[in-house]
Amino acid sequence: RHHGSGVNIVISNPFPESDNESSEGTNEEEDSDDDDKNELPDNVQKIMEEISSDPPELANSAPPSFICSLACGIMRHPAMTLVGSTYEKVMIQQWLRDHDTDPLTNQHLSDTRLIDNWALKDSIESWRQQHQQQSRNCQREGKKAPEEDSKQAAKTIKEGGQKKIQEMNDYTANSGAQHENEINGEDDDLAEGEERQVSSYTVKLIGGVYSCSCPAWRYKGGAIDARSCKHLAQVRGAEREAQRMRLVFQNSNVNGKKRRRKDITSLEGKSICFTGALQTMTRAKAHALAQECGAVVHQSVTRNTDILVVGRRPGMKLSKGDESNHCEIWEEEDFIDATESNSATGTPSVSVSASIEEANTRSSSGAQLQDASVPAKIMLAHSYKFDNSRVDPTGWLMSEKLDGMRAWWDGHKRRLWSRQGKPIHAPTWWLESLPSGITLDGELWLGRGKFQECMSIVRRQDGPQTWNQVTFVVFDAPESATGYEERYSKAKEALEEADASTSQQQYAWLHPYAICNGKEHVKSKLDEIEEQGGEGLMLRKPGSEYKGGRSNDLLKVKSARDDEAIVNSHETGRGRHGGRLGAVH
Repeated sequence: RHHGSGVNIVISNPFPESDNESSEGTNEEEDSDDDDKNELPDNVQKIMEEISSDPPELANSAPPSFICSLACGIMRHPAMTLVGSTYEKVMIQQWLRDHDTDPLTNQHLSDTRLIDNWALKDSIESWRQQHQQQSRNCQREGKKAPEEDSKQAAKTIKEGGQKKIQEMNDYTANSGAQHENEINGEDDDLAEGEERQVSSYTVKLIGGVYSCSCPAWRYKGGAIDARSCKHLAQVRGAEREAQRMRLVFQNSNVNGKKRRRKDITSLEGKSICFTGALQTMTRAKAHALAQECGAVVHQSVTRNTDILVVGRRPGMKLSKGDESNHCEIWEEEDFIDATESNSATGTPSVSVSASIEEANTRSSSGAQLQDASVPAKIMLAHSYKFDNSRVDPTGWLMSEKLDGMRAWWDGHKRRLWSRQGKPIHAPTWWLESLPSGITLDGELWLGRGKFQECMSIVRRQDGPQTWNQVTFVVFDAPESATGYEERYSKAKEALEEADASTSQQQYAWLHPYAICNGKEHVKSKLDEIEEQGGEGLMLRKPGSEYKGGRSNDLLKVKSARDDEAIVNSHETGRGRHGGRLGAVH
């Protein structure tokens, strides 16, 4: 009911009263008690009154994603079910007390936990502020305020509400057949690399990661393989998408779990992961202790994880560890015993103690574990322009510019970092092919024209098997020598030694270069690379030192293409872009 408009939108009661009716002979006190039981809780009544207090023109101008289908109004605290539908939190909580299905899709919910949609809430609040500002501007300028269109708004709301109810009824009528098709596998799931359009958004599967261009997916945060939205559920099927999200958000209690403990005498080379709150030390200190003992610390559990250390209130990592026959589940005291048995003194070295102090500082401030020194160390290139550049590239070292992800390999701690100093969660079996005791600068590369697929793989935190497609292309060894040619030779020796010491497949190789003969050589080579789908070229001054930051000794060469156009007209921005330039024609 929208007050002041005289319009009622009637839908089936989402909170039906009890089916038990009073039998004959029931006294008035019992009838009164039954009426009290059938009343809605105070928090539900309060939120319904708050939502119904919105003026009708406000709900009329709101995007459909802001409207709760249970409350028929703009949401205050949106929450999402595991099938991707979003509702007012109090309303869906009340619904789930008596139902185990999603009210919009009618799909069964084996897990009724909700996910707060903070991104949508921020969008709604921002939209409200803009609407209020527009109303104030209209009043100051003497224009017709939006509130004066209440009758037309009420009519539109009524028609929109009836259409929405009809859509819900149609969906519910067809949901049984759809659910049966999903179980029988008759509906089409996305194939690797496939894209589909849903409304105005693009849903795709790249590198094993399902993604959508809608705001609900893009602003959700967290790991990219742990996001969902209603468009994914529509394309993949609600039941299949719900099953995927149940696996992602599965959370088990540590109590009563069977411990698997083997006689491990050394942590050297073991892949270890932590979950839950540790009692005797911070997570950062535990990471440093594990690395001191030669273990490789990962942020997520994969099929190659050897040890999972469990603290209080563990997360979904515990469920993954239980599902793996290879992973051993340790208590915190098991880990302490193992670190003491792997160290003669039972305490880390001075250098590790410094890293512990630095890591604890980051942990106490709530920042993500990272190496803040990496961004300052990495050498970056300036752009090379054929027309106005004074540099003669004759004699410079020329190589292809790869469209991948820049990576910094610390062979001393055996950690792989991004250009921003954030950890890259490569699987253990992939890291084993990289050399120890040397620092390497390179690019994680999947191939020409496959930048997006590469990023979808390397940004995941579960170390998927698709890492076997990724190559670490090495082009420098920053800390080995002064001149580039000497550093290049050191990197080559380290890679050859790592190749000879293991029979496993190698995922790292040295990036070749050629001696440049002049500008015409650069132009012809650039055309050749671009015809083959490459990004461009890199020019490096011979004998140059490795310096952090932008350097004139390293230049990048890319074609710049432009053209002219005539703007015939333009549109004003809408929604959150109100008052800005919109589309141009």
